[in-house]
Amino acid sequence: SSVPGDDSELPETCPCGKDNANEEGEPVHPADPAYCSEACALAAAAAQAVADRLEAEANAEVEILELYTLMNIPHTSQVYLMYRARLLNLDFSPGTESLECALYREDEIPWDQLAFPTITHTLRLFFEDRRRAKFGTHVGDIVYQEQAAAFVPRRDKP
Repeated sequence: SSVPGDDSELPETCPCGKDNANEEGEPVHPADPAYCSEACALAAAAAQAVADRLEAEANAEVEILELYTLMNIPHTSQVYLMYRARLLNLDFSPGTESLECALYREDEIPWDQLAFPTITHTLRLFFEDRRRAKFGTHVGDIVYQEQAAAFVPRRDKP
């Protein structure tokens, strides 16, 4: 199908799985389906890169569920994307880039040994959301306040 007034062909569904047009061929997802198709393709590529990285670092097979945190780190000009995922089996082990890997309950996490604030804040947000039984996407900055890295949300969670 194609978007009325646009000569370009549009796939019937976006990479995110939503229909790009209704039965009459009118765009329904979103106002500019071509943009969404490109953005969703980029998001799908990022999610696949995460799954590939987990396999390399922990020999872990996962199903990527959704983007969970997007953290901007202004002082290093870096952006981190963290995804929620489902571990498909317990057959995991350290990969070529890891010394060890293990599953922990919240009360067992060695918080003082975590090297990166992005991991610490993502885990804390995860456990808060799990207690509330409601997960959303967290977007914000990691900034240093009084010698500690703080997560400063940029917008309310959906």
